[in-house]
Amino acid sequence: MSHWFEYLPCDHMWSQGMMFGIETSAWGAASLGEIDQIGQKLLGHEGDNELWWSEWTAMAKRIEGFGDAEEANGHRLTAGACLLPTRSDLLFLR
Repeated sequence: MSHWFEYLPCDHMWSQGMMFGIETSAWGAASLGEIDQIGQKLLGHEGDNELWWSEWTAMAKRIEGFGDAEEANGHRLTAGACLLPTRSDLLFLR
């Protein structure tokens, strides 16, 4: 019996990917709420790697849009805070 938390108990690889995202939230490279939004969409679709890719990519693009808008308004620090998680989201895909 496993004592590890598994976000998606039916898929060890996906659970590890989700945990990687959760762990990076401690240093601001992810948001638990955004990771959970992705995870909720993936539940019941374990093993559908195309869905995994599309959900992580969609979230990264959404947050990147926030960063781009802030940069266009001259808010470079806020833009950077938005762009760090997008780079992390793309890292989780690999």
